[in-house]
Amino acid sequence: MDKGRIKNVDIPYIEMVNSADELAAKNMNDFGVIFIGGGNTFKLLHELKASGAFEKIKEYLNSEGVVFGGSAGAIIFGKDLEACKLDDANEVNLSDINGFDLLDGASILCHYTNRTAEEDEKARQYLLEVPKHRRVVALPEEVTLFINGENLEVIGNRPYFLFENGAIITQNEE
Repeated sequence: MDKGRIKNVDIPYIEMVNSADELAAKNMNDFGVIFIGGGNTFKLLHELKASGAFEKIKEYLNSEGVVFGGSAGAIIFGKDLEACKLDDANEVNLSDINGFDLLDGASILCHYTNRTAEEDEKARQYLLEVPKHRRVVALPEEVTLFINGENLEVIGNRPYFLFENGAIITQNEE
């Protein structure tokens, strides 16, 4: 990372929140940015919803708050968790797998094309089946989606893929 790019950014304080319950107790407007990390996506969404943090994050986003999600923390911003069943087991028996739906009905899968060749092919076949009734944006680790209101910007140096109606209908390259 080029530290010169951020050396003049004033970051007065970073607060680490370790659970959804702790996050739910916070005043979201006290934060300039919220980062949500990875792990089991079903467990993460379950904890956010059970604690009330899911609704607080939704309000924060509606008030122009900034949230950055990595891996599971990104997947929850899609329509639902259907695509991530490839990688995560629903060990918490989450029945409401709906996410924040910030991509106009598309689900998100992370780490796409960052697996072994065999795992990538398994993922491709899985995604060709899943989107027969939904859309899935499959992102490699080197790609970030930046959603700003109605605008979507793709940041990264690798292609990303859109699966819909049993086909790969879009492959965008920078």
